[in-house]
Amino acid sequence: MSFISQNKILPGVYANFTASGLHAFTPGQRGRVAVFGVFSWGEPKKVLEVEDVTLTAKMGYAMEDSAMLPLKLLFQNATKAFVYRLNEGVQASAQLVSGLTAKAKWGGSRGNDLSVAVKADGELFEITTYLAGKAVDAQMVASAGDFQENGWITLEGSGSLGEASVTLTGGADGENPEAADYEAALAAYELCDFDVIVYCGEDTGVKAKLIPWVKSRRQNEQFIQCVVVDEKADHEGVLSLRQGFVDEDGVEIPARMAACWLAGAAAGAKMTESNTYKVVSGMKDVRPRYTRLMQETAVLDGQCVFDVDADGVRLVYDINTLTTYNSEKPQSLRKNKILRVIDTSARDVADILKKEFLGKVANSEEGRSRVKGRLAEYFSTLQDQGSIENFEAASDVEVLKGADSDAIVVNYAISPVDTGDKFYLTAEVR
Repeated sequence: MSFISQNKILPGVYANFTASGLHAFTPGQRGRVAVFGVFSWGEPKKVLEVEDVTLTAKMGYAMEDSAMLPLKLLFQNATKAFVYRLNEGVQASAQLVSGLTAKAKWGGSRGNDLSVAVKADGELFEITTYLAGKAVDAQMVASAGDFQENGWITLEGSGSLGEASVTLTGGADGENPEAADYEAALAAYELCDFDVIVYCGEDTGVKAKLIPWVKSRRQNEQFIQCVVVDEKADHEGVLSLRQGFVDEDGVEIPARMAACWLAGAAAGAKMTESNTYKVVSGMKDVRPRYTRLMQETAVLDGQCVFDVDADGVRLVYDINTLTTYNSEKPQSLRKNKILRVIDTSARDVADILKKEFLGKVANSEEGRSRVKGRLAEYFSTLQDQGSIENFEAASDVEVLKGADSDAIVVNYAISPVDTGDKFYLTAEVR
């Protein structure tokens, strides 16, 4: 959390950063993306932690299904998605036997792909649940009351079991989300730690809520970024794009879906990595294609640009929408590689302080010296791995007694290492 003066009430790590001078920040790991939208399965109005191995159980589809295209693109580089389903939908159902109904656990059209079969086996019954024709659960029960909710269906009513085979119907995704639904999603995300949030849509009203929210989070608790379509936000926390892809089967993927790939790449990149010229796996073309002049114009507008070469589709330049520069926000901050070093080291420093020193170290000369030594060790590690350079522990880390008896002020200066993105060649012919 940032601060203007040393007036905080609760114990914690409060951080600011500027473009030059000394720094202090907040914690986190990389590879996590928040994505909200309308889905056809899954618990609604709640943040779901989804990894590729849990995708089907939580979202109702396998990764290769077209309904999961946003997450498929995201997981090319991300390790975890925080999914917020905006819509509740209508639950599919079917009468299994007289007085007994099988109902989909969640609302949504995916429920129409569920079917249930009941077979007698002596005095017991085997109840098998199928998703798109594939068995996902089987239970042996003596009565309907013995059936355990299995993540896909529930049994409602008091009828006696008998042999049956039914397909659920009536499932629907429901009405389009309203402004309050998006506001609820952002409120829920305030309790999550992630790196990038992506909006897979083009509604200007939603973007008008999301971008200020991201700016506020960066000022207060989370050094995050967002990815949106076609916005001149002029801010290091916002990435924008205007192009989509064409996959290897010739299917066009609009920019709002391509945003998911960009979000995953931004979240998944390490401090030592740049996404400049990164290949978009599985894509063969860009829509629309840009000429060289169009690419240059878009970059000057702060837009992420894609191009095609012999290896496929590539991200031309790993930048954000920052286009106005000053002493606090120099031009280098438009490079996401630089920002990743700043943001990730910020989280690491705060994590070290919280786990190792908060409430444990004496606010004495000896205690503050211990803090300085630990941070010097951390930054030396960053320098060894090539994330920063020219670090001098004696002059670049400062740990001071604060205004209150329990306040410690930590200042540090770092020089992030950029990548070589522009090579100027001079050839001499002899």
